[in-house]
Amino acid sequence: MMYSDGVFYLVGGHRFDGLYNPMGPQNGPGFEQVYHPGVRSFQLVREQPLALSKRQARAIAKRGKASIPARVVWRNPMLDSQFRRRDVNVMESLHHLDHSGDVTSPFPKLRKEFLLFSGVFQERANIPYTNLLEIDPQKNSISAVPNFNQLLNQYHSAHVGLYSYKVDAQFFVFFGGIAQYFFNESGDLTQDPDVPVVSTVSVIQRTAASEYSEFALPLKLPKGLGAGTEFIPASNMPRIEGTNVIDLESLQGDSQLLGYLVGGFSTTAPNVFFDNDADESKSEAHVYAVYWKRNTVFRDPSQKLSLQDALPVDQGNNGQVHFQAFTNTENQKVYFIIDMASEGPCTLNIKDETGKVLLTHVFEGGLPKGESVFALPLYDAKQIKTYQVEINAAGTVLREQLIINP
Repeated sequence: MMYSDGVFYLVGGHRFDGLYNPMGPQNGPGFEQVYHPGVRSFQLVREQPLALSKRQARAIAKRGKASIPARVVWRNPMLDSQFRRRDVNVMESLHHLDHSGDVTSPFPKLRKEFLLFSGVFQERANIPYTNLLEIDPQKNSISAVPNFNQLLNQYHSAHVGLYSYKVDAQFFVFFGGIAQYFFNESGDLTQDPDVPVVSTVSVIQRTAASEYSEFALPLKLPKGLGAGTEFIPASNMPRIEGTNVIDLESLQGDSQLLGYLVGGFSTTAPNVFFDNDADESKSEAHVYAVYWKRNTVFRDPSQKLSLQDALPVDQGNNGQVHFQAFTNTENQKVYFIIDMASEGPCTLNIKDETGKVLLTHVFEGGLPKGESVFALPLYDAKQIKTYQVEINAAGTVLREQLIINP
């Protein structure tokens, strides 16, 4: 739930009836769920005194205006088919507002929107969405961020935004949680279709030109911390007025407490939900403080968040190509969803861990713009396998490791 200008926003989500079962609604106790395809908003409106009884009027006179009963007034919803998702992160997204010629106020003005990140599940498979959606309450519109995919933190997790008015740039920080992608110990971007628990702290940077990029910071969280965790701001955290976004220009001293990571759970393994073993995960009993520490290299106030030592996520030449994989245990196949920004030639190479080429597939006639699905009978139900996947699309080469985990 988000709050802005007296309006509450309910973003995404679903109605769930039954008992949760990670193996799906057709197994075990079963369940039913219906996703809400968009954003609902409402206001709390106090009843006018004329509509109150004499007894209520006397009570209000005694207790004050704050005791006037309020009712919920629903506004028109914003609907979009891309909103079939839950377990999402939603943050305030700030932009410069053009106020040229406005001499009524010396203070800078900002336009505030909401940005929805990733979330689960796609209708065709139990894998996360990777695109971002911009929600504009003023225009009552929803639009996808073009040519960008969020890979490193995809379920709801602790998060916080930082904004620099000086350069109109924003940084969205995510603490751990659950994701389909992560960097392994060798620094290789790795994809696990089973969507494991990760210890990644990531940053999505948005420039003034609305160009997006994603980085993994050079630090790790305790395993599992972040999923279901909330970031609680410190009382003295400097914020952009009227928002919960950190004001980068106002960070002072050598270090400053920003807030705390509260709640969530910890795990003993990356994929524990399928085992359903109560000993493998537990509620997190600790509270973790989050500090900003001064970077002695960058003195410019707008560069107080350094990405110098972070690992950048390869976005396939600015999002020109992207792929996701998922497995089907019934037919023992691996499916590749290849997303092309434009029509063109495409070749898929799959190698084993030693670099030996197992398969080279040239898509005859190339692939069309948008998503194409390609299936391979690689799935081995007896052991975990790691493959090196390389996609060459019109000269753009995308490389990832792929873990097939029965």
